Amino acid sequence: MKKFFICVAIVLYSVINSIAGPINGNTIISTNSNEKKLLIELKNHLIVNADIKNIPLRDVLKEIEKKSDININIFDDPGFEKKITTTLSNVEIEYFLKSVLLGNYVFIFTKVPNQNEYVLAEVGIANKSMKTLSKIITKEITYGSGKYDIGSIRAGEGANIGPGSFATDSKGNIYICDTVNKKIQIISPDGIISCIQLKGQHPEDISIDDNGFSYIYDAEGILYQYDNSGNLISEMPVDESRWDSRGPMHIINNEIYVRGSGIGDILVAKIENGKLNSPTEEEFKKDLEQGIYGSNGQRYVAFLKEEEKVGTIEKGGGLEVIEKNGTKSTRFIPLEGIVSVEFVGESRNGDSYVKTESDRDGELIVEVSRFDAKGNYVNTVTIPGKDYDFWAIKTVSVGVDGTIYQMMPGKDKLTLNSFFSN
Repeated sequence: MKKFFICVAIVLYSVINSIAGPINGNTIISTNSNEKKLLIELKNHLIVNADIKNIPLRDVLKEIEKKSDININIFDDPGFEKKITTTLSNVEIEYFLKSVLLGNYVFIFTKVPNQNEYVLAEVGIANKSMKTLSKIITKEITYGSGKYDIGSIRAGEGANIGPGSFATDSKGNIYICDTVNKKIQIISPDGIISCIQLKGQHPEDISIDDNGFSYIYDAEGILYQYDNSGNLISEMPVDESRWDSRGPMHIINNEIYVRGSGIGDILVAKIENGKLNSPTEEEFKKDLEQGIYGSNGQRYVAFLKEEEKVGTIEKGGGLEVIEKNGTKSTRFIPLEGIVSVEFVGESRNGDSYVKTESDRDGELIVEVSRFDAKGNYVNTVTIPGKDYDFWAIKTVSVGVDGTIYQMMPGKDKLTLNSFFSN
């Protein structure tokens, strides 16, 4: 994959008093009442300068596609005939495309070899399957109360309410807790949107089992179980007296855990005979163990470390793995300036994933590092974007196939990023 370093100019300018006609080569002919102008300059990393007046969106996209090597899937849509009039100065082409498309699109980014950098490679309609290895797929959802929207409420600092959490299933569907609209919004890998309409619950967290059943934790401390057709199967109250703060929920071997008091997993329910059931009295009394449970009974404990070298403090981190028999092993993350570490999941083949936040020259960098089942470091993926305008209990997760998912509840929209890495 080549890195984009482009510096070209596209100039299409109409002359007053000319005769109306179509685009012909690099000339646009216009009338007195319909003057047209298209000036687009593309610079390094696809920064765009433009002066566009009364040009159909379809023609603007075709010129950008031809000159930039970005594959823009243009299809029969009346919206592409709308006229564009805008002036741009040093604007990222990704931002420009998103602002003029406004529809149900996905944006695919390709990693620059040997660098933690991604460039926009493809734009396509969301209902076409575009899952590709080594790429990022971005899906954006607007805020509102409509069928395809996610709800949000702004009630002052500390009181804003937006999407509370999300989860994925083995088929790559993404389930979003729409706390405000009281529903679970489901996004398929092909971009098709459906939902589970709840009956008054305010969903704060969600997990999906191997059968595609949804387990929804609401603001009142009730756990609900829905089948994959959206029917309520069972429900039960959760004893929240065993922790003073609650973290993300997840399912391991038909047992449902939440992260308690920032320390480790607490068993809150079991799935028996297809329905929710309470833990036994002995399980209730079990001491809280440090770490997050994995599928083979091990516990993953993320940690920070500081080390003084030549008069400076170096910050790092890693993952301690505690086996069922008590033996421990340590996996160090080869990154600098780490200020927070969080275990975010494991894939079906036993790979483990750790999210880190690092301070590098005053900039906060979010990344996910991967270790294989034997504890060997594999790679690190940089998570783009810092537009977190609403608090959510979970913002990064890992699917069973190793796909990394990011939910970013921004100021104006919800953004979902899916990272497919080799």
